[in-house]
Amino acid sequence: MAPMPGTPGAPDPGAGAGSPEARARATDAGRLRLAAWAHAHERRLEQALTALPDADRAALRAVLPALARLAARLEDADGAGP
Repeated sequence: MAPMPGTPGAPDPGAGAGSPEARARATDAGRLRLAAWAHAHERRLEQALTALPDADRAALRAVLPALARLAARLEDADGAGP
């Protein structure tokens, strides 16, 4: 039996990240499944947005640029390190 994570002798779950041993490649079936998942969620979001009143959709359109800037700052911060 393998040691529990965090105990002496347990493998470090972050070890090897970015190394050739840690890389994975999606199969054709995996890519198809991911595409189907993305399509289903796009449809779900579209249905939810179209069900909103015009004023709510307008408010969302108005806030999108600010949310995009926030996401970019968060992405930049993630790359900057601790």
